[in-house]
Amino acid sequence: MAKHKIAVTGGIGSGKSLAITIFKELGIKTISCDDISREIYKDDAVLNQVVSAFGVGVLTKGGKVSRKALSDLVFSDKAKLQILNGITHPAIINKMRAFLNSEPSFVAVAEVPLLFECGLQDDFDQVIVLKRPLNDRIKSVCIRSGLSEEDVIKRIKNQFDYESLKNNAYTIINNDGDADKLRQQIRCVLSEIDKKFKHN
Repeated sequence: MAKHKIAVTGGIGSGKSLAITIFKELGIKTISCDDISREIYKDDAVLNQVVSAFGVGVLTKGGKVSRKALSDLVFSDKAKLQILNGITHPAIINKMRAFLNSEPSFVAVAEVPLLFECGLQDDFDQVIVLKRPLNDRIKSVCIRSGLSEEDVIKRIKNQFDYESLKNNAYTIINNDGDADKLRQQIRCVLSEIDKKFKHN
């Protein structure tokens, strides 16, 4: 088990994937719940539950889950989204916990987009919350996902309100610059962890 488990979270377009990439570059062991979610439908148990809940219309001709069809179906319907989350979240969380509990490295980092929604903050020794100017988030997601500005704003409004968090409870990183600035801030976080454990 890693001695110091870190969660990286934040709203859509806040820079979580970039942060995880930087941790990897710095030699830290990482896992991404987003990556797990892309693979989770290969699990027959999950696949069968999804088809049972939403029908074969969410499958491709090859019998695999179409993530786009599923997203289009659930993101406009909160009840359906809750059903999907009830199927996928336990499987994703189990894989994340298995990684953190088996990883022998001193520090391990998990990207957890729904950390607070799922009440997972107590699984970690430290939570990094990424914050980014709203316009930058919207622009980033539009470019990355091909969504309209209106669709991105809808998704942001349906997400956890990270601005409501008390800044002294978590490590806040303001991702308001380029990748080099974010890398510098992440290096500072790792340096503080190193100092803390050396003095204990």
